[in-house]
Amino acid sequence: MMPVPQITTLNDLFFRVASAGNPRGSMAGRVQSLAPALFRSDLPKGPRSGTAFLRFGAKKGDRIALISENRWEWLITDFATLAIGAADVPIYPTLTGEQMAEQIRDAGCRIAVVSTRMQFDKLLSVRDQTHLERIVMMDAPAPEGAIALSELLGNADTLGSERDPVFGALAHSVEPRDLATLIYTSGTTGEPKGVSLTHGNIAANQNFAPLDFHFDSTDACISFLPLSHVTARALDYVMYNYGAQVAYCSQFDKLPQAMREIRPTVIVGVPRVFEKFTRRWSAARRNRPSRSVFSPGPCILARALSISSTTAPARRSALETGQ
Repeated sequence: MMPVPQITTLNDLFFRVASAGNPRGSMAGRVQSLAPALFRSDLPKGPRSGTAFLRFGAKKGDRIALISENRWEWLITDFATLAIGAADVPIYPTLTGEQMAEQIRDAGCRIAVVSTRMQFDKLLSVRDQTHLERIVMMDAPAPEGAIALSELLGNADTLGSERDPVFGALAHSVEPRDLATLIYTSGTTGEPKGVSLTHGNIAANQNFAPLDFHFDSTDACISFLPLSHVTARALDYVMYNYGAQVAYCSQFDKLPQAMREIRPTVIVGVPRVFEKFTRRWSAARRNRPSRSVFSPGPCILARALSISSTTAPARRSALETGQ
């Protein structure tokens, strides 16, 4: 495996991926059998939406709210926001309108990007509680009061390698100490609090966290954990950095089908995910006792436990010795 050069900002990562020409790591369009739940991303569209944000009056240091399930437009919006020196504020789409308004108001967002009409309607109902000036919607057509993301992307597909010099200069001016994202906690111990992560914070994780895993361009991963949480974002960034394929699954119920289609070599989950796999596997066995039923849940969990039991002592030793 060839070593991946270190990055100092997330913009370094995005430009590396956009210029690599890797058809697995950066692909537009739907995986037809899973449409509309599963997408691959097309990073070169980022500059078009970034330029649109600039036209809206966004500037370095601003915060842009991002309310969406996992889909390729999430990454495009993320790239566009970071590239102009702004910070994105990912908000769980399962929140109520009032909860969204609180976080948007606290973060000082003037622009919000939402995925669907349902998310738009929730936000519209509390818009007067915020300082929002623009709402962009990923789905089309956009209702009155929203702007369709497809309008911002415009003719991105026809631009080829053409680059906007203003956008490029802004993107390259971002420094490690600049704020990249403001992630709100779950609020289980009180009101959610915004956690500030700089480009340098996330870049450092990207440089060192994957070193023991030997990822490469033959890997494939399904992005299904909420991108509003840092774990999913960190994994997707790693996959793109190594030229791997990332497929987006917006609904957990479609994950088994996505796994059959994509056959991922990498899957990262939380205990709840594997518990759901196991429950479904057990239910399938009860309903069809005479047939052999394969479920990835127990297999993945067993493999994860096996890896953990063999690597954890070595990792603890390394931490204790400072290696």
